[in-house]
Amino acid sequence: SGWPSWYPLIDYSRCTSCGQCADFCLFGVYKKEDGRVIVSNPEGCKNNCPACARICPATAIIFPKYRHGGAIGGSDEIDEQSEQQRQAHDIEEFLGNDIYQALQGRKLKRQSIIRKEAMKKALSERDRARDESSLI
Repeated sequence: SGWPSWYPLIDYSRCTSCGQCADFCLFGVYKKEDGRVIVSNPEGCKNNCPACARICPATAIIFPKYRHGGAIGGSDEIDEQSEQQRQAHDIEEFLGNDIYQALQGRKLKRQSIIRKEAMKKALSERDRARDESSLI
């Protein structure tokens, strides 16, 4: 019956095939195939649930019908050069002078790189979508 009303697209120029989206999605939208992640079941995606895009570390998941724009909506509103400079400053501030020691410490801690707020929102969206699908 045509395209689903809400579905994700993967920007393969950004995707690292980490599989976090496939592991996070409760609805079987993604599948790991031949070393990369694909959208195998777009019909399974729940309306207005961009949770997988929020947890994607590479911001590679786009929802064309996301009404708020930004990276999730596929917008290129972010000035890449400014963003790279901000990231470089943040990295320097975070890692300090001894980058190898800082990276080793980070590796040992295995902390998530996803902001807590984004993860909280993603979990909430996923739960809401699951609750809505149980009503059907």
